[in-house]
Amino acid sequence: MRALSSVLGTLAVTLLAGPAAALNQSAHLQISREACRQAGLPASFCQHVGVATADVDALEWNDLGAHAQTGDGEPTCEAADRSYHRVRMLGIEMRIHLEGPSEDLGRSLGRALHTIQDNCAHAGMPNPQHAWHSLADACTGTHESPDLQPEALQCARRETAAILTAFQAARSDAGLAASALEIVNDSGAEPSIPESNRFPPRAGVCHFLTVDAGHWDGVDRRWNNDRMVDTLREALLGALRSESVAVNDLCADVGALLSPKPNRRVATSGGKSICQKVWLFCLDKTDGAESPPPWEEPAASVVGRSGCTCVASAPPTTPPSLALLLLALVAARSARRVRSADSAAGGYPSLNAR
Repeated sequence: MRALSSVLGTLAVTLLAGPAAALNQSAHLQISREACRQAGLPASFCQHVGVATADVDALEWNDLGAHAQTGDGEPTCEAADRSYHRVRMLGIEMRIHLEGPSEDLGRSLGRALHTIQDNCAHAGMPNPQHAWHSLADACTGTHESPDLQPEALQCARRETAAILTAFQAARSDAGLAASALEIVNDSGAEPSIPESNRFPPRAGVCHFLTVDAGHWDGVDRRWNNDRMVDTLREALLGALRSESVAVNDLCADVGALLSPKPNRRVATSGGKSICQKVWLFCLDKTDGAESPPPWEEPAASVVGRSGCTCVASAPPTTPPSLALLLLALVAARSARRVRSADSAAGGYPSLNAR
């Protein structure tokens, strides 16, 4: 009965969740850590920055501004403005933390890098557009996801390297020794900072793959990244260097944010099939279990797996009566379980809470 309650709970939350997806977490960590080390910063600090970059997916999943994405029906300029102000505020945080370095400095840097890197891939892409391609990758081994495109990874590496170089210069200008950024434990030794083991909420991932993917109308809604890549970098670095940097209004020139070369419309009227692998990820787990989402697996391991035998029809829908039953069952769970889940939740406060 407890297992059934767990499954029904996951299904019910999935019906209500509203997620945001992002670059592969391991790629976020690796790109940030390597650029940090190449800039000449301490290994412990760089590992901390890398983990902070990767953890945004888990801790700020629902903040679309953190992932350079546009909400359903949201004007492009407003979405771009949210990402712009996010990285600008994180640049201000970094400048303040340089005056008295702490782990908060690496955390602010990692959070900003995540948004910069995600913009290279997403360019304002709404969740349904992203999910359509991510679901195909998870079920058929394709490489359609914007997070897997070579030009996106090249952009992420280039922008991260530029930002870490500028950060190193700002550290020097602040009169702070690089050694002051080392993270040490109470004994004065450099601690072992683990790889990130936080993953996006299961309900959010399932909603992204099983619901959002079926809501895309095939229209490419990315913004003009020829402008936004530079805009986000300059917002972050300008705030890092000075208190008196002019604030841009990205809605003042809406036309400049429109993509000059949108992709051709994709035929989506037939829906998108969901494979066993995705359904099992959403159903065959216990509450609160930490496990990587489908896109964290190497693409090559997906092809030919029995767990990804895709069906030929659209995913089964949940009748309203069943949805209400599921929600009622979840509401009937003990208060102790609810309090336990609440106490386990944690993360950084969102600068752009939705």
